[in-house]
Amino acid sequence: TGLSRRGSRVRVPSTAPLTPPYDESVAMSLLDKIPMQTAVIMALFLGLAPFVPEPHVLEKLRMLAAGELARPIDIGDLLFHGAPWLLLFAKLVRLGAGVGKGQGDA
Repeated sequence: TGLSRRGSRVRVPSTAPLTPPYDESVAMSLLDKIPMQTAVIMALFLGLAPFVPEPHVLEKLRMLAAGELARPIDIGDLLFHGAPWLLLFAKLVRLGAGVGKGQGDA
C-alpha cells in the first residue's frame, strides 16, 4: 500500500489545484540569478537577429502596429525575439528599484 517495488513511497495526488499559487519570490530569484551581461547579449543577438534587411523584432512590431500580425508563425517570432528585451527590461527595473543586486551580476 503506497510502496513501489523499490520500497519508496509513491506520491498520491492531492485534491489541491493543479497549479500552485504564484510565488513572486521564486520568479524574482530566478530573474536575479541571470547576469546583466547575459541579458544584454541575449537582447542584442537574439532580440535583433537577423540583422539584415531589418531586425526581426522591429518587423514584427511594425506588423503588430499595422494590424497584420495574424499568422501563428509571426506571433511566435514576436514572442521569441521580444522575450530577451522583456527580460532585460525586467532586470533594469529591478536594478533601478535597488533590488536584485549581487547574485548574478558579479
